[in-house]
Amino acid sequence: MGDDYTETFNFKLDWKFASKSNSEAARQEALEVFNKKLTDEREAASASTAAYQDRMMEEEFSAFEAQLEAEFAAQEIMAEIEAEAARQEALEVFNKKLIDERASSAKFTAAYQFKRANDSRIAALMNEITIQNEIALFELKLEAELAAQEMMTEIEAELNQ
Repeated sequence: MGDDYTETFNFKLDWKFASKSNSEAARQEALEVFNKKLTDEREAASASTAAYQDRMMEEEFSAFEAQLEAEFAAQEIMAEIEAEAARQEALEVFNKKLIDERASSAKFTAAYQFKRANDSRIAALMNEITIQNEIALFELKLEAELAAQEMMTEIEAELNQ
């Protein structure tokens, strides 16, 4: 496999010398040499083309593999992002529920404390009313006793008179 120009020149020289010597055998030999060189060049070109095509296919395959790996990596990242978003959403739902439950608990606690304070106030008022009723009853009894004593004093004063 040499340079095409040199080989063609050599073939032409061989052909010229063969034609000068008028030897048909020499011409035939030069033609066979040329055909052999042509066949060798074709085979070399074919092998070179095949090697080039193999290299190109290998590069395309490598590029395709790299693209697939990048797509798979992107899918994995998207799956992780979606999973994180789902976890974040679940956390937000949980936090909202927790806040709602705390608010509800605070509301019930306040209502319970209000009821207890109200019950204590009612108990104190009932106790005060009971005391006032006892005082009123005592005052009535006292007035009745005083009235009875006064009456007795009047009756005794009338009897003593």
